[in-house]
Amino acid sequence: MAVHGTRGKKHRKDINELIPTAWFVDLANLLIFYFLATTSLQKVQGFQTEMPAAEKGQAKSEAKMPTVRAHNGQIFFNDQEVTQDKLPEQLATLKLKDKAGEEKIVMFETSGQVSYQEYFGVMSAISTAGGVVGLVTEAEDGDGGGK
Repeated sequence: MAVHGTRGKKHRKDINELIPTAWFVDLANLLIFYFLATTSLQKVQGFQTEMPAAEKGQAKSEAKMPTVRAHNGQIFFNDQEVTQDKLPEQLATLKLKDKAGEEKIVMFETSGQVSYQEYFGVMSAISTAGGVVGLVTEAEDGDGGGK
């Protein structure tokens, strides 16, 4: 009987050794450290814009609308070059906050290499001035229209 009793204890000991749980704590600590080290704690910045509704049979000339064009690091407001710092001042002269409807639209056209900071800066300047951004896009591969 003594031999049989030692086998049972040894067998139970083997079952406990098959599932080592000591490394779970180490793994949990490593995962927590990884997520803390790789998570950015920046607050997301953004702004709300309202896109105007299109009405049938009514086309407004783009020439009358104020236009901001970003092209290869340069910003043009109504075909006059301005810096990104001076753009809000130029937009403030339009008094967009006092206008309503389609008069608030400022066309924004990009071409060439435009950085994200430049693109975001122009859109936020237009929105901050009280305008509504109208994006100008070019048609792809002979879709018919030029802009």
